[in-house]
Amino acid sequence: MLYRLLSVLSPLAIAVVIWLFPNTVASTIVPKYLDESPEPISASSSLYIVIAGIGLFVLSYALVDLAYWLTLIQLISDRTYQQGVADIIAESRAGIIATLFEITFSLVLILWSKSVSKLITRVAK
Repeated sequence: MLYRLLSVLSPLAIAVVIWLFPNTVASTIVPKYLDESPEPISASSSLYIVIAGIGLFVLSYALVDLAYWLTLIQLISDRTYQQGVADIIAESRAGIIATLFEITFSLVLILWSKSVSKLITRVAK
């Protein structure tokens, strides 16, 4: 009962504090040096950021897909669920392989985004 009450009241209390004291909360969270004017970044740096962002976007979807496939595999391996196991396994192999490719591709984009941006810049010239 206490967990249910806290799970409802704690987000509500946080929302009220943020609603009533937005400047105080913002000055606590955001550092003071961010008030300075930003310096413009180069095209190659912005391409680097965009590629890393695309990698994070693809990774977020790939991790959801991975959770789905792991749950399905756990459900199939459970002995209480036997209906259509062979059909699910046959249909799901391509999806599992695609999810593994998504994870690999997103990690390449995130970890080697600087190299990928240099390659794209070189090919575009």
